[in-house]
Amino acid sequence: MLSNDLYTNMILYEIDNPVRGTVIKRPSLYCKTPYVADVKIENGEDIMGHSPSLGCCGLADSGADVIMSKMTGNKTKTSHRIELSIQREGCNETIVGVNPKLGETIAERALKNNCIHGLENILSYARETTIMTSRFDFTGIDEHGVPFIMEVKNVPLADYVDVPKKEKKKAWENGVEIKTIQVEWTREGKCKFMRNDLPIHLVDESGPI
Repeated sequence: MLSNDLYTNMILYEIDNPVRGTVIKRPSLYCKTPYVADVKIENGEDIMGHSPSLGCCGLADSGADVIMSKMTGNKTKTSHRIELSIQREGCNETIVGVNPKLGETIAERALKNNCIHGLENILSYARETTIMTSRFDFTGIDEHGVPFIMEVKNVPLADYVDVPKKEKKKAWENGVEIKTIQVEWTREGKCKFMRNDLPIHLVDESGPI
């Protein structure tokens, strides 16, 4: 396994010119799709923001403080996209990624920088590959010449409930492994790699746990 100390604080992604604001209403008063929210940004201007994760269990719903990116192009009704949520508990503040597509981009950067345990020094990879009737986030060839398929899930909220043993055995028999990386976001929109050894395992050396 690579040393987390070697890669900790590596910048995997950075949002250009992040804009902070507060969600006033979702769905928007002016555009009724649940994917659009009315947001008041720091300078007092009211804008419409694309909320790709809907309300994300309150992280991107009315009253939430969020960090957005500026959208480009003239075909969208929204000027910004909600990327991060600012969560506070007492004196502590946590910046949470709430845009699911960002997870795929960060996973790609992690793959390129050998930050995913078991997928270091891969030979090749491709995004959004169709196999038969299914499309996968990533496919590739690992350093030993073995093909792999990788699906990415952004996890804004987690308590790490263990997987039932029956489901672990089923996943293991079908070649499934869970790879995890933890990142840390800053108010400046920088995503830093933190660790890749979270305690989520389907197998040990002898087989299913």
